[in-house]
Amino acid sequence: MPEEPAGELYIYSDDIDTGKTGSLAALVKRLDAAGRRTAGVLSHKLMCEGSCTGYEAEFLAGGTRAQLALTKPAPGTFSWGRFHFFSAVFEQLAGELVIPAPDLFVLDEVGPLELSGGGFARWLPVVTRQAAITIIVIRKQCLEECIRHFELQRGIIIHKLEMFD
Repeated sequence: MPEEPAGELYIYSDDIDTGKTGSLAALVKRLDAAGRRTAGVLSHKLMCEGSCTGYEAEFLAGGTRAQLALTKPAPGTFSWGRFHFFSAVFEQLAGELVIPAPDLFVLDEVGPLELSGGGFARWLPVVTRQAAITIIVIRKQCLEECIRHFELQRGIIIHKLEMFD
């Protein structure tokens, strides 16, 4: 018998560079200020001279940051698309999953890497049962495929976070 989900599941979807991570960071900040418990990961874009040079993962409950991906090869990375990902960072999500019943769990983001079985893919069945509210970020370009592949049909698709204001 499948395990019942803990709470509401939202799928936050939009195009690349539309401010999804920034909006989520602002929501997390408001919730933290109100004494609510947040967990999960935000993927912040790293910019240099107007170009994306990689991503940094911010682990919300642990309050730590780690290099997630670079556009150039580095020790401990694997290549996927135009980025080189640090394998160990995906395992750090396990530390966020032990937080008992957070009010909000965020996973930023799920996409082609996860569809191939990599990245955060192995954590998705657990993530969707973590919190009163779970928000998974999925790029618009692979939304339908991710919903089918990861069986996220119960998720409510949103394009703005206004409902959480």
